[in-house]
Amino acid sequence: MIRSVVTIYRYDRIPGAIDPEQTYNRPYEYLTAEEVIQLWPLALVLFGLSLVLGQYRSQVQHVDGSYITGLGVFGDTEKRASKLFTGGSLTALFGGATLDLRDTTLEGRPVTVTATAAFGGVDLIVPREWNVALDVLPIFGGASDDRLRAQHQHDDVDLIVTGFAVFGGVAVKD
Repeated sequence: MIRSVVTIYRYDRIPGAIDPEQTYNRPYEYLTAEEVIQLWPLALVLFGLSLVLGQYRSQVQHVDGSYITGLGVFGDTEKRASKLFTGGSLTALFGGATLDLRDTTLEGRPVTVTATAAFGGVDLIVPREWNVALDVLPIFGGASDDRLRAQHQHDDVDLIVTGFAVFGGVAVKD
């Protein structure tokens, strides 16, 4: 059986050196490959804990500004707009971004939201009465308006969603 050793280089000060920045490399045997392989259950438990604890870190942010930006990278961000909304920009990279516009009033219609989703998803939660125009370029992804249609819908556009989705999606929900 071949025994392999993982070697770590440690930087120690040279004894008797005048300059404290003078160091030299000295290899130390740290863990054997067999010992590293025996630690895989610990790595699995730590990964599971990170998933469980990650569910509790993400909380809805109430934003007071009229223009909202959100970024979700390897995780998610959830924002709720204040009463006055003039536009926004959401980006999701290997994660998710959600913007809740149910309690807002629009200043100057139409309002534009730019949504960028790369290997992730952007969700816009809007009232059912709003007329939403989707202008999203999907590249191996999708863009959809998943709301049920209101019986009395006006002709003016309230919200324009622009941007692109690469291996991801942009969805408008109610």
